[in-house]
Amino acid sequence: MLDNTYRHVKTNTVYEVINPEVIDATNNADEKKMVLYVNPVNGAMFVREVEEFFDGRFEKIGHGHGE
Repeated sequence: MLDNTYRHVKTNTVYEVINPEVIDATNNADEKKMVLYVNPVNGAMFVREVEEFFDGRFEKIGHGHGE
C-alpha cells in the first residue's frame, strides 16, 4: 500500500496524495512531474511540483483512512 498521508509542516493540515507522478500538461516540454493531493476534510485538490512537495514542506504520517 502506498504511504499517502502527509502533514504540511507549516499549517499542520493533513493531505492524502492521490498521484505522485502527474504530468504537467501545461508545460509538457519540461517533463516536470507534479504531485496531486487532496484535503480529505473538505475535498480541495491541489498540485505541486514533486521537488517542492518532497523538499521538507510535507511530512509523511501514514497510509490514510482506515489504518
